[in-house]
Amino acid sequence: PHQPVERIYITRNFRVDQNLRQTGILLPNANVTLTDLQSGEVYPLTFDQDEYFFRYTGSDLLIEYGHSYRLDVQATIEGSALQAGAVTTVPEAP
Repeated sequence: PHQPVERIYITRNFRVDQNLRQTGILLPNANVTLTDLQSGEVYPLTFDQDEYFFRYTGSDLLIEYGHSYRLDVQATIEGSALQAGAVTTVPEAP
């Protein structure tokens, strides 16, 4: 809590027998957002081309104790428009 949002790794799935060195598993063109479910604010995450992860580049988002957050990802993979999402809740302060 009270830290900036960075180092969010988003990758695609791949076959178990696939050579990963020949397959791009990163999704730099994905549309990735983080939503604070208490405030309703939606924060777009940006892909860092040098470090290969997503981060929030603004200064108005800090993760809070007791808040729930939804991560949503939209990407086109092999011609198919796909989306996924997940919710997590930060535990209350000790």
